[in-house]
Amino acid sequence: MQPVRILIADDHEVVRRGVRSLLKSRADWEVCGEAVDGRDAVQKAKELNPDVIVMDIGMPYLNGLEAARVIRKEVPQSEILILSQHEAAEMRPAALQAGAREYITKSDVARDLLAAVESLSRQVVAPGSSQQLKTSVPTNGGGKIPSGISTSEVALQKRPEEERAWLASIVESSDDAIISKNLDGIITSWNAAAERIFEYTAEEAVGQPVKLIIPVERHEEENRILDRLRNGERIDHYESVRVSKSGRRIDVSLTISPVRNAEGKIVGGSKIARDITERKQVEEALRRIHDELELRVRERTAELERRTMQVLEQAELLDLANDAIFVRNLDGRITYWNRGAERLYGWARSEVLGELIDDCLKTRFPRPFSEIAAEILRTGSWQGRLIHSTKGGQRVTVASRWSLWSRDGKPLGFL
Repeated sequence: MQPVRILIADDHEVVRRGVRSLLKSRADWEVCGEAVDGRDAVQKAKELNPDVIVMDIGMPYLNGLEAARVIRKEVPQSEILILSQHEAAEMRPAALQAGAREYITKSDVARDLLAAVESLSRQVVAPGSSQQLKTSVPTNGGGKIPSGISTSEVALQKRPEEERAWLASIVESSDDAIISKNLDGIITSWNAAAERIFEYTAEEAVGQPVKLIIPVERHEEENRILDRLRNGERIDHYESVRVSKSGRRIDVSLTISPVRNAEGKIVGGSKIARDITERKQVEEALRRIHDELELRVRERTAELERRTMQVLEQAELLDLANDAIFVRNLDGRITYWNRGAERLYGWARSEVLGELIDDCLKTRFPRPFSEIAAEILRTGSWQGRLIHSTKGGQRVTVASRWSLWSRDGKPLGFL
């Protein structure tokens, strides 16, 4: 029989790792993929077509409820289990309305996850089929489940010390700092990643105020966080700054959740801190580059505007001249035509710009133009008498002075 294929969707790697570890206890289950946010969960559900999706609520881009609605519509054969930090009484109705079939809290994951997935896995058997999924969850003794004992009962028999060991192994293997504190802000646990990031050992940190790693100017921020924890609020992906033992300032992304005791009373908070210093440094470098480019663009624009004004002023001065002044490029097309040229030849500027000059003036040179052009390119100038035609067809003799028009040593035409 084909294994039950399961997709895990949670934006925290430590949670995905823990869920995967639990699910591996079943030989007839297969984790076919992991998604890091709601949008990724929808995409992987379409690509992988899993039987069961274990999904968080508080994820970026699409939260778990939004993703569940999309998946229920586009991948209806997949059963959805919501695994959330929120209490069941608070979020379970909304999760079921969004299309989930089961809802468990992360605080109960070690106890309830296997039973919940087992319940959903039975629903993926084809309707009308006599096939039943075989249960082979090992008991504490390593054998098969005895006849008449359900998977739920086996999960409930999981020893508390095993649950604590499993959770502790996940916490210690996380790349993120995982810290717990009581409602007075006193640190009660401190994992290996917290030691690496903040440089205090667990012996140095546990029992100390969490303000130990908070810059003085941000102490009031911690007071507000504690107030929100007392109100049962969860804080997702909150960016702030912390400080290490050596005084190094560290940019962090924080996820902070209330911790409840067996009676459901809030007794403290659990904080996951991700070091985003390198990311912030890259963002700052990109911002500086962007600002520098913006400055260069503004300077360049101002320079172009200044040059444009100079050109316009020069053009106005050329328009004041009584002489006809015009420019032809190396292809013989007119690129400038002043008012003196309009008065002498009769063509308005708009009529001749871009036109071939010989079509307009029908110039008669005293010697071949190729020789005159070669002289201008060699010496930079030429002067002599030419015969031109006006717009009305009149032939006029002019004294003509030519100069080479160039930029950076490259010839562009003749003035």
